[in-house]
Order: sequence, then structure tokens, then C-alpha cells
Amino acid sequence: MMSCELTARVVRAAALAALVSPAAIGADLFDHYGGVVHVVTPPPTAPGSFGVAADALPDGRLVALTGSTVFVETGVGAGVFAPAAILGASLLAGPTDPGFIRVSPGGTRVAIGAGFGLPIIVFDAAALDPLAPTTLTPANAARFEVGHFDAAWLDETRLAIAAGAFGSPSIVTMLDVTSDPSAPVNPVIVSNIAGASGGVAFDSDGALYTGNGFDLTPATPRTSRTGAIKRFTPGEWSAGADFETGGRPVLELLSAGPLAFDADGDLLVGGGDFAQGQTGFVGVVRAGVLAGVIAGPLTVNPNNPAHVRRLDPIGDGSGFLGARAIRATDELLITGGPVWFTTSGRRPGDATGDGLVTGADLTAVLNAFSTTNRLADLTGDGVVNGADLTVVLNSWTGAAP
Repeated sequence: MMSCELTARVVRAAALAALVSPAAIGADLFDHYGGVVHVVTPPPTAPGSFGVAADALPDGRLVALTGSTVFVETGVGAGVFAPAAILGASLLAGPTDPGFIRVSPGGTRVAIGAGFGLPIIVFDAAALDPLAPTTLTPANAARFEVGHFDAAWLDETRLAIAAGAFGSPSIVTMLDVTSDPSAPVNPVIVSNIAGASGGVAFDSDGALYTGNGFDLTPATPRTSRTGAIKRFTPGEWSAGADFETGGRPVLELLSAGPLAFDADGDLLVGGGDFAQGQTGFVGVVRAGVLAGVIAGPLTVNPNNPAHVRRLDPIGDGSGFLGARAIRATDELLITGGPVWFTTSGRRPGDATGDGLVTGADLTAVLNAFSTTNRLADLTGDGVVNGADLTVVLNSWTGAAP
């Protein structure tokens, strides 16, 4: 708790800061990623699993999957996880080797890719209960025997799935999760990816982005290479598109997945490509540059930091990393190791996410004082304290004119 004397000093300093001319209001998430980085400790990898999959709920809480347990963050920005659902033995006999966990855009459904040779499981998000974890069974969850590597929701009922057998061209299918699990409606919407599966994501126009995760035919000319990402319009993918001959090339980066979009429309790219020396970072492609690619004839230069930001929270350039957008809190989540990282797209001092630095941010920091909540920890030192108040005061904008 703060003393009355300290509170009074803060109020006086805030009044003084309010007299300063307001700074420029707002900025792109792209410009602020990497400024402050927080460490998030995920649930430990369960026996039989080879990692922990992650996503975010619409309210900003993180969800995680490992073994037979789905975990939910106990509060927005808390960094503490509690079991919220258990995959019962009647639904899945053993642990997952989690390929993914994906929350639908409206937050009504959750899809789990249990891993190689295992099913996709879909259940209502309302089943997630960190106070009394729900046991998932065939009575409250659907089990689809479909291949998968990564996935992205188009809406509340359709799930695009990157899949394919190793050594053969990869594909993207579209699973209707309301269809009969014994006869799933899962047509191919993108075929003939000349490599292993990459990621899959949809932009705000419903265009599908997917890529070549590993070039299986490097000696064959005029086929896509590792990391090649293409965009397919709704008309193209709904009619069934050929990856090698159709779509609009976007860029080549890492291993083209996982892929995701943040609230600004920036494209997040994870993975790695040892052959090109691209490991240990997550790429963020600026939304405005993507718009230029769509309109033509602009191309993305992955080596231009104004086009693509490379975020390396570990700092040693090693490993394959994943990325998810936490839209409710303007954060980017970086996964792929025993610890995760988040970095905020908000301007320094903006604890509330309204694009300004005002008394509301002082209040947010004061209310979280002495906690570890990362949204109010504006310095990234792991605790909310006076240093965070200083950030607010030094970044003061005042109310919008």
C-alpha cells in the first residue's frame, strides 16, 4: 500500500504534468513492440507432452494446453495459471502433444490440436472454469479425426487447418465444427503447398494467409521456398486455391508459422529457418506495408526494420519461437521455451490502453501497486512500484484536445 504522503506527492506531480503540452496522441502497436518485455512463466510441460500451447481469451487472459489440462490465467496480466478443463480419458486416452489451442474470435469456442496422429477437440469456452475445472467428455466436446499442424478460426463455426503428410504437398482445410464428428465437413481450400505445413491466419477482410513451413523441393525451380507466405482472398480460398500457382506473395520469413494478426492488422510470424540463419526471433510485418502489398506493387523487405520488426526476447538468436496477439491488452505473446515473453504495443505510460497518458493511468498503477501485474508494470522490472509512476509522469499527454 502507498502512504498518504506519497499519494499526495503523486497527485501534485500529476497536476504539474498536466500543464505540459500534450505529446502526439496514439501510435501503431508496431512502433512500440519490444520496448518493454515481461517474462511469463507458463504451466510446466506435462509428462508425455513436448511443450505448452497458448492463446488468449477475448478479455485478455492467457490460455495454455499441456498434457491433458487446459489452463487459464487467473486474471488479466496476472501471469499465474490455474487448471480450467481436463481432457477426460473417454475423449482422449493419453496426453496431448499440443499442436495448438485456438479461441474463436467471439470467444464462444476453443479448438485443441492434440498433436501428430491425434484428433482436434472442440468445446464451448464456457466450460473453462479455474475454480472447478470441467472434465471434457464426448458429451460436452467434439472429437474430429482430422490431420493438423496449425489452425485459425474464421468465425465461430469454421476452423481453417494447416495439415499434410510429411514428404507430400501440404494443404489447408476448412472444418465446420458443427458438422458430425463421425463424418466431418472439412474440404480442402488451399492445395499443393510444396513443403511442410506452415501457419494459417485470417485478416480483417477474411483473406487467408498461409505458407511453406519447409521446402521439400529445393532443387525444383519456380516452387515456393521455406517461409514463403501468400494471401488468398475469400473468393480464391472458397473456390479452392493452388498455393504454387495462385494467391498473392507476401514475403519469405522464418518458417511461415505460426501466423497471427494483432488488432492493428500487423502480421505476426514465428518459426525458424536454419538454412537462412533465421532463428530466435518473431517477425512483425507492419499493417501499412501489407496494405501496400495488397494494393500493389509494394513488396515486403524482411530486412527493412520499417517493414518487419524482429523481436528477440532471449537475445541469443536461438530457437524457434511462436507468437500470439493478446488483442484486449495490445500485447504480443512470444512462446517456444520454458518461459514466455510479452511485449506491449501501447505507448510508454499508457496502462489503460486508451492511447493517452493521464490520471487514469496513475490510478491504474496505484491500484496495482506492489503487485506483479504486467499491465501496470510499465518498466518491466517485475513489480508495480514508484518507477512505474515515474514512467506515467514522464510520458504524460493529458486528455485529447
